[in-house]
Amino acid sequence: MVIHLSLVSRQTVSWRVTVDCEIRAHGERVWLTRMFSPYDYWLQAGDVIRVARGERIWLSADGERPAEVTLSSDHVGRRRMFDRWRLRWLERAFEILSPVAR
Repeated sequence: MVIHLSLVSRQTVSWRVTVDCEIRAHGERVWLTRMFSPYDYWLQAGDVIRVARGERIWLSADGERPAEVTLSSDHVGRRRMFDRWRLRWLERAFEILSPVAR
């Protein structure tokens, strides 16, 4: 499964990862920090970082323009109905809460 995000400059997005995944930066540089890590990460276009299920991360575009990010995870064959419902709810909540570029 792949989720595409557009990060608006100077706005931070928080995300709790529901499955192990890889985050890949596209275009502008992306700032990423993890809940239990003392370090910040700056991802250039094409850089990838792995995050574990349950981690909370914060993402932001580090430049003046929006940055693109993809979150990729392995597709799980048959999920229970509750898992599918929860994933759809989280995706919709993120769409509502994420800032829109104007």
